[in-house]
Amino acid sequence: MPASVRRRRTPGLQELFGSEPGFEMTAPDRGSFHLGETTVNTIHDSRGWISVLAKLPSSVTSALTLATSLLEVHGSFKHPVKFAQAEAELSVDLMVDIPQCELGNLSVLNGALKSWMCEGVELFHQVRDGKGREDREARSALKPPPDADLATLDQAGQRMEQALNDSCLEWSAGEAPGSYSVSLDLDEYFQTIQIEIRHRQSLLFQSPLVGPSALSGDALKALAHFLLRANHRIRFARLSLQTDPAGGDQTADMSKKSVVAELAWPVALLPALSIEKAVASLIVAARLTRLEAEVLFDPGAAQVYLGMSGKERQQWEPQV
Repeated sequence: MPASVRRRRTPGLQELFGSEPGFEMTAPDRGSFHLGETTVNTIHDSRGWISVLAKLPSSVTSALTLATSLLEVHGSFKHPVKFAQAEAELSVDLMVDIPQCELGNLSVLNGALKSWMCEGVELFHQVRDGKGREDREARSALKPPPDADLATLDQAGQRMEQALNDSCLEWSAGEAPGSYSVSLDLDEYFQTIQIEIRHRQSLLFQSPLVGPSALSGDALKALAHFLLRANHRIRFARLSLQTDPAGGDQTADMSKKSVVAELAWPVALLPALSIEKAVASLIVAARLTRLEAEVLFDPGAAQVYLGMSGKERQQWEPQV
């Protein structure tokens, strides 16, 4: 076969998860295995994407309240896992593009995927049990201690700057060590992407989309529903709700929220991440959700949205 048309073989599910105890191929492009009591379903599509999806147990509290809390802790979660909703069920989900992965590195990727999923499920249980919202001590338990190793931070910064230099993007360094900014002129609007090295070992790409603005109860419910559904459709990136931070000694206004598109990635796996791909995923997330999310900040539009999805919301809310 001529080199110009030769296709590189893409690792499949059996090669990636075949060493997992109990792994079973349920279809040519689908399989499943277990992490403790959690069933993990995997899908390998024709473009080389691996989807890893775990359905989460129902909550005894309002599912929409839980959904809002999960969306708010996305930014503090340092791994490429997102919470999504499909068929009125909450799930922890991630998408990984693996055509560039060497066969010898599959065991490393397999270990990373399992670790990310396990931590995502653990975070879900902590939030469900009331330890992830407005609880600083519980939330800080999810983070490594703040004993920053400056040498490690410098090394991570050097890796990041090299990756940015190798990209076609215009970027600038922020005032804080390990922070960077990319500004994009997308004709219809400008988009800013902020990049920060978190916990000395992970990257967080964030792009503000809407807000901060005060939200009514209906608007918060509508946004939680909409963003979770969008997270299930958007590959690689995830959408979050953030509380407007307080300034000085003031208390944060919990009613003021922002919608943010973001992407988390470990520094150790930076060579496998194309910076252009990360930025492109945030551009796509913004194009697909920015206008709709902005509309849902309006209480009237939120009520219309909730009315249109009333039947589905009944499946979310516990029956009294």
